[in-house]
Amino acid sequence: MNTKNYLFPLLLLALLITTACQETAEVGRYDNWRERNEAFIDSLQHVYDTKPGHGGLDTIHLQTDPAGYIFFKTKTPVAPIGQSPVIQEITPLYTDSVSTFYKGSNIIGYVDHKNNYIGEVFDGNFKDTDPTFEFTRPANFRVSRLIVGWTEMLQRMKVGERREIYIPWKYGYGSAGSGANILGYSTLIFDVQLIKIEEEKKVTN
Repeated sequence: MNTKNYLFPLLLLALLITTACQETAEVGRYDNWRERNEAFIDSLQHVYDTKPGHGGLDTIHLQTDPAGYIFFKTKTPVAPIGQSPVIQEITPLYTDSVSTFYKGSNIIGYVDHKNNYIGEVFDGNFKDTDPTFEFTRPANFRVSRLIVGWTEMLQRMKVGERREIYIPWKYGYGSAGSGANILGYSTLIFDVQLIKIEEEKKVTN
């Protein structure tokens, strides 16, 4: 057998494997993470600026950063079986504690048939599309102890209301991230329903 003819297929195979490995390395899940997350927020801005009805998006301007704002979508709130959702005309204060259903995800995901963005979930007290009063245990938080994006948004939400919020990295966990699940420069997508404002237990002396 001709040695050259024998070696050529092996060299070609090695070249293909090397190229495939390089392409895999170049297209990692978190490559160019900061740029991709900032581009995600820019894409929301484009939708807000160009689509009828702002593409279903709304914004809040931040008390802590007058030049900053956060996009959100109003979602249909869930209610106990047999009951209609009720929105109460009260909102939490900075010093209040609240009870919520929530699910947090990052930008790796897809848009579903209802035009909802489904990201890679990193935290929350429900996993399916919607929480349920029958099976989802609410999570309690003090508003003042949360990331800026949550703190600012909760103070604008009425009890019973549900929103999908898109928090830019500088109003989330910043450049450092949080643990292994939230990288630095991560845009955070939260599906949040405010269930109630917890009553403070008063201590009498």
